[in-house]
Amino acid sequence: MQQEDPDQQFSIKDAISFKKDKHRVEIRKKNIQATLKNKRLNNFIMNMQPNVDNGQQNNSIMQDFNNQDPAQEQGNEITLQFYIQTINQECDSNQFLNQSDKISRCLKILNSHLLCTIKTTDLEYQQQQLIQFMRSGGCECILQFFAEKYDQVPLLQAQSIGMIGNIFSLSNCSILSFLIQSGIVSYLIKLLIRVSEFILAEQQLKQTFQDVKNELLSEIFRTIANMAGESYEYRIELSQNGLIRYLTSDLFGKICININKSIVANIVFLIKNMLCSTPSLKEEITEQFIPLVSAFFLSSDLSLESLQDCVLSIRSYAKFGNTIARAKMLSQGGVFEKIHDLINPNINTDFSIVYYAMSTLKDYMKYQNRQAEYVFNIKGEQIFDFLEYYLNGEIKIQNLNKQDQQSAVTDLQMQAIDILHLYVLCDDPLFFSFIYDQGIKLIQLIMKIAIYSANNKINYKAKEFLFTSIQRSTYEQQKQLVSLNILQVILDAIQEDEISLMYKGLRSLVQLLQVAESQIGQSPEYAQINYVKDIMERSYQFRQVIESVQSHPNNDIYELANEILEIYFKN
Repeated sequence: MQQEDPDQQFSIKDAISFKKDKHRVEIRKKNIQATLKNKRLNNFIMNMQPNVDNGQQNNSIMQDFNNQDPAQEQGNEITLQFYIQTINQECDSNQFLNQSDKISRCLKILNSHLLCTIKTTDLEYQQQQLIQFMRSGGCECILQFFAEKYDQVPLLQAQSIGMIGNIFSLSNCSILSFLIQSGIVSYLIKLLIRVSEFILAEQQLKQTFQDVKNELLSEIFRTIANMAGESYEYRIELSQNGLIRYLTSDLFGKICININKSIVANIVFLIKNMLCSTPSLKEEITEQFIPLVSAFFLSSDLSLESLQDCVLSIRSYAKFGNTIARAKMLSQGGVFEKIHDLINPNINTDFSIVYYAMSTLKDYMKYQNRQAEYVFNIKGEQIFDFLEYYLNGEIKIQNLNKQDQQSAVTDLQMQAIDILHLYVLCDDPLFFSFIYDQGIKLIQLIMKIAIYSANNKINYKAKEFLFTSIQRSTYEQQKQLVSLNILQVILDAIQEDEISLMYKGLRSLVQLLQVAESQIGQSPEYAQINYVKDIMERSYQFRQVIESVQSHPNNDIYELANEILEIYFKN
């Protein structure tokens, strides 16, 4: 039975629906942006070439490619065919070792054409150029350098793989399908193993040659990572062709002892792409990838992008992995402590990493039974200090304009509310009581958001948190909530258009009234000293609001509103 593609679940009936096209275009734009930003890759392909005296004509043609107008395509296909034929002739003559400089220059010009295609914002033009590139034999030309005989010229292999990476960044379905059918996955995995064995065996090579092999290894990982990020089928293809077996082998373990940051970055990018979009693969490779993710994550020499990829990989375990694997991963070796530290504003100020670290905490607590206690025990009360900091909203995030700054602050506030909400839902009342200690600053901040925030999403989350708090609070804690103006939150919720929020507001009012009624029954003087007095003083306002929803079309709201009026506001 064929597995359902999770990437296509929103468009099973119509594979070319607008929603799917929009989704793919967004992915395509992100891939193009990432490729254009990857100066290391393209500088390597375009500049790391031997100096020659007769390259003036080639440079002129390459400059034409860089400066061409999309409306002027004359000569492009002829020029492409010329350089592709030149490469093929030199390779077929078995003189490629002597002609490697010439071949390298031709590859450089072909890559210039690809980069020019990537840079244009005209998607139709991109499609035409890629089809032209394939029709001219460009893909076959590049793929031939994956053969074992070209291991002697790693520079050519690195150039060709970098060009494959550029093609994948364009997400062109026809060319990608052609590459897959041509066996590119099998070629890449075999080449990956050969290069790894070569690097491991030849420790005494000249540094310049070793650098080329390292760059080749890095580009293989980058291209495989782009494949993994492209579709479910490609991830399955990679897995079936031995990628997981390689990544969990002794060979890979030895290679990782002495690799540069570029290779590490592309490896963690690959792991993230393999994990974060394919639930069915997660179950298969969770156990194998735990040591990999942990080892890279705990490394002290990660770029911000690689650190973010690691956090996203760990988050995928917390959200989708089986419970045993999650517990094993997050409770051993300091992984969880580092996640915790990434939330500390005194240690980390990168918004995206803070956001995903908080999300990892949230997902771990949400999907793993009773893990809130474990989270708390890591570093105790610090977690609440951090959440208070983000809830306060006075955060300065670097390199963001005013609008993005506010959006980022709101996102962090929402994550903080979600985590606190999970604490409130814990079986152990310790955590809920703890939130009310120290002047209940956290509750005050959330109350402020629930009453004054104009952002509907965070306003909704804040109200939900407060209504859950009412349900699980003691009488004394309810008195504190009333003193902080929870009645206004309830009134606002009942007047919302959102049905679920209206209902929760009414239920919360009933909860307060029931507890108050039981207290009055025990001692009538409670009516003068507890929050019943506050409700009584606003009874007219409550009656008006509840009467306004008395005829609501939703049966649950209709019945509850009439029940409240009949029992509590009749007189």
